[in-house]
Amino acid sequence: MPEPQISVLLQAPGEMPYSPDDFDRMLSTLTRQSFGEFEIIIYGDNARVTETKSTDTLKLVHTASDSQAGALNAALNQARGEHILHCNNRSNAIEFRGSALLLYRMAMERHGHAALLYGDYDLLDGNRLIERKLLEHHSGRLCETFDMGYCLLFSHKFLQSVGYADGRFRNNPLYDLRLKASEQGEIVHISNRSNGAPYLVRAAAKGLDVFAYLKVGAKIASENELILTEHLKRIDAYLEPGRHFQRVVYTPEEEKQFEQCIASVVIPVYRRPEFIGPAIASVQSQTVRNIEIVIVCNGGEEDPTVDETKRYMPGGDKFDPGKPAVRLIVHDINNIGLCLN
Repeated sequence: MPEPQISVLLQAPGEMPYSPDDFDRMLSTLTRQSFGEFEIIIYGDNARVTETKSTDTLKLVHTASDSQAGALNAALNQARGEHILHCNNRSNAIEFRGSALLLYRMAMERHGHAALLYGDYDLLDGNRLIERKLLEHHSGRLCETFDMGYCLLFSHKFLQSVGYADGRFRNNPLYDLRLKASEQGEIVHISNRSNGAPYLVRAAAKGLDVFAYLKVGAKIASENELILTEHLKRIDAYLEPGRHFQRVVYTPEEEKQFEQCIASVVIPVYRRPEFIGPAIASVQSQTVRNIEIVIVCNGGEEDPTVDETKRYMPGGDKFDPGKPAVRLIVHDINNIGLCLN
């Protein structure tokens, strides 16, 4: 039997929050793929892993549940595919379009240097279908909650080059692998423009929770911090605590000027012209008036956010001298230079 081009990794934890029928439906959408050169690896400590027999195209890997990194590595050690499609189905069932794997394979052929590929997806919230259009990845998107969907397609060569998942990171090994992928290769986003997403997730949409970081627990939060710290050190962007600090002494004249400005609201942004207008308006509508708004635009002068911001500055059609002032810092993430307006 020829080697598979894609190894699809499905998780089967001991307690799944959806029914066995949903799991079987997910599995059936894979077995009906139009692209045939793939294998499925189901790993976890669910009963179906121990009670189902492996075949040439379906492997069952029994793993303990105390370490996600250890379980992932056990599955990866059984994978033969040139690419690894890891599916985060621990809490939500996934259904694949019949051409999903063919789409992933074509995308990887087009982007031969990609270490990681992710795509838009559909979210089924009750009877309502929501198209989830994901943001483009760039080097500044470092938060572990950055939405890359439920299915990540890795280059197997990349995973082998980093030694698979780091065993130290028992709770969130994919966060570490995603950051390493950004260091060693291209991260590609498949955009769903007109013909449907490659997969559907049966889950209720989650609203933004600004306290999510605090709710994950101290151990997981500490692990995420360590993952990010090591990434920053590898790319030479780490600022050691206590270093690079210089006390600034202001003149009496400067101190007097500060009496007129009690706060600066700094908004970093990258190619989000549709976002910046409402953000500026929300700050300018505050009851406290002696504030300023500093927009840090990270896309350079060609970033469309720059022109949208200038509409709120002197000479712009939305400038109001009676509202808090807007200042603009243009920063090209590919160029260290700054331009202050």
